[in-house]
Amino acid sequence: GAEADSNVVVLSDEDVAWLAELPYTITIPREYLGEEEDTIIVHAGLIPDVELKEQEIETMTTLRDLKAKCNKKGAFTHYKPHDKAKDEAIVAENPEQAKECDARVAWASAWFGPNRVVFGHNAKRKLQMYPGHWAIGLDTGAVYGGELTGMILPGRKLVSVKVKEYSPH
Repeated sequence: GAEADSNVVVLSDEDVAWLAELPYTITIPREYLGEEEDTIIVHAGLIPDVELKEQEIETMTTLRDLKAKCNKKGAFTHYKPHDKAKDEAIVAENPEQAKECDARVAWASAWFGPNRVVFGHNAKRKLQMYPGHWAIGLDTGAVYGGELTGMILPGRKLVSVKVKEYSPH
């Protein structure tokens, strides 16, 4: 038979049930951090101008880019998640640029509050810090041999350690 992989962890039914009950975001109150806004921790991303309770699970676990949608008069109306495409997303320098009709934009560069967001899930872009630091992406490619990056709160101090490249064998 096949040899057991010592890196594989087998979860019990109870473990799976416990994991299924965990929230998709964690909100750290501003008072705890000594800041003017709360900080939200999420795996992948959030759509700007959508209440936290209205965010879709798929968005919170897979989002990388947005598409700005406009009405027939050319006025911005909302963002939609943008699936992978061959063209690169733009990095918005300001809220107006993030809302240009049909622009594909890195979601974190379109986030201008009201809360700060810390996220991962995007090793290709590495550390993401945009004007105002409203959304900070910590995925620095540890699984690909990059660094493992974390943030110490309060204070938003970044810490990184080198890792070996992941190998499933």
